[in-house]
Amino acid sequence: MGYIVRMPTPDSGADRGALVEWHVSEGDQIEEGEDLATVRFDEAADQVTISAPADGTMRRLYLTGGESVRPGAPVGLITGTDEAGGPEVDEEGDFELDASAGVEASPRARRRARELAVDLGAVDGTGPQGAITGTDVEATAVDRLEASPYIRRLARDHGIDLTTVEGTGPEGEITADDVIAAVDHETIEAAWKSSPYRGRTTLEERPMTESRQAVAGRLRRSYREVVHANQRCTVDAEALFAAVDAANDDSESEIEIKPVDAMLALVAAALTEHPELNATYTDHTHRLHVEHNLSVGVDTDDGLVAPVVYDVDSLSLEGIAEERRRATKKALSGGYTTNDLSGGTFTLVDLSDSAVESFEPIVNQPQVAALCVAGVQRSEATDRRRLPLVLSFDHRVITPADAAGFLGALADRVANPRPALEGAEPGR
Repeated sequence: MGYIVRMPTPDSGADRGALVEWHVSEGDQIEEGEDLATVRFDEAADQVTISAPADGTMRRLYLTGGESVRPGAPVGLITGTDEAGGPEVDEEGDFELDASAGVEASPRARRRARELAVDLGAVDGTGPQGAITGTDVEATAVDRLEASPYIRRLARDHGIDLTTVEGTGPEGEITADDVIAAVDHETIEAAWKSSPYRGRTTLEERPMTESRQAVAGRLRRSYREVVHANQRCTVDAEALFAAVDAANDDSESEIEIKPVDAMLALVAAALTEHPELNATYTDHTHRLHVEHNLSVGVDTDDGLVAPVVYDVDSLSLEGIAEERRRATKKALSGGYTTNDLSGGTFTLVDLSDSAVESFEPIVNQPQVAALCVAGVQRSEATDRRRLPLVLSFDHRVITPADAAGFLGALADRVANPRPALEGAEPGR
């Protein structure tokens, strides 16, 4: 029988995996457990090895180095040898699954399934007695493509088979430019005039790196799956800034303590009072955690990443500043790994140095809440500095009362930070 070798599904939930290298070639005889290929799921991830599920012949390699597909997609095909009674192989190396596979499909359907990397077991047949036709395979391939309704309509209007079009948009999404590029030269001008992009001149093209595509995929998945809700307040922060100035005056360290470091300490203190937000949600289970591992949003060339400052409540202000600075520097240099982004229990996005009045962060799955500290505001009446706080939370497991309780506890600590910072003073 034949075995389809598939891209593994990573624990990180990444949307795509890329082939690093094959360790075998087409036609090689392989043994069960033998290393077939090395793949990775983003530039920061450790490499993963795909092993052979059974003895046989490596009949097809569907990917070349650097190409990426979604988890579960076919990347190769293993068949048994002719002597072992495996699939019959013709002169061109094509094969037919034996009758025990239970798949009734026309030769064209099988050929198109190989060409489009479609699993025949996932195709609903519309032919005689439910047999799979080539059209059924092509329709399945089109359905799984990343293309908007407008793109599908544009392709139909110009007679373009989307399965032949390589998407250049985010996550391999097919764009209008991709479809127009596939149109016969004589009809390109008419297609361009009917496109909403008419009249735009490209200044510069910036292809997304694999890391940025991975970040985009995680954000899109979180935005799609989490039931986002938000609460916000604005709090007087003069006491917070005064406490930070005093901590720097008392510190013997060369590392400057910044307001974000004090905010990390205050968030950890508020989470101690409201542990339901210091949590993750997976497998229909809301898990509250002991450690306060706070992910800190960092804007990099590859998008927003969130390295973790671990055990914040066990650190002094100096220690928080040092660990936050180390994590930020590593993220900005691109030297971070998956481990640096793992294990977080809550996320803080600090925009206090910006002019942003409000920002609703996307919850960093599997965490259940994220906080944004927006730009400092000045009270017109008193000229005192104020900080807007915006809390995003997963409404599936966090109630509005839970969120309000946490936000109120944090606001109280920002307005009067010294009691909460006593356990995190320099030299503690």
